[in-house]
Amino acid sequence: MEEEFKKKLPVFALSVTECTDQMCDITETNFISLVETPAIEVNYIAFSKDQPKPHSFKIQDSEQHKLIGPLMIADTPIYRRNQDTNEEYYVTFDAKSIENSVKNFTKKGYNSHINMNHADDVEGAYLMESWIVTDPKNDKSAAYGFKGITKGSWFGTVYCPNQAIWDTYITSGQLKGFSVEGMFKQ
Repeated sequence: MEEEFKKKLPVFALSVTECTDQMCDITETNFISLVETPAIEVNYIAFSKDQPKPHSFKIQDSEQHKLIGPLMIADTPIYRRNQDTNEEYYVTFDAKSIENSVKNFTKKGYNSHINMNHADDVEGAYLMESWIVTDPKNDKSAAYGFKGITKGSWFGTVYCPNQAIWDTYITSGQLKGFSVEGMFKQ
């Protein structure tokens, strides 16, 4: 991404408004996708009882099939290219829009909306834990070894009991991180 950022491309701030009982617009995050190349350029950590844990992580997790990592990183430019026009640009989400994304995602019961590469649903997978980073130095994400995560970012743990997906895509390293899907406004 650093090379693209040097191109001085336009940056568009995307927003999500909170869905209340009185009003709910169409902006939301409605899927978490397990992807080969996360747009936020940070991979998740895959924990399995059968795999050794990296020594650099302070928290050890004895449960199997958990993917832990950032879902959205506040104020981080995400490189995009329009496939129809080849227009290049960046998008960002501020901390408030990320907070609204988390609220709407949870309120609407989307925790089991998990897919692969923005296409195939992952049967049985669900978001079992998520949090918004409030103190990057002392956050749980830092305990897992993540560095440079900004305040207001969304972190999560996806449980993926689907053995076929785990063996074929996760342990092989084919899928490396999270990407979110949704309807956002500029």
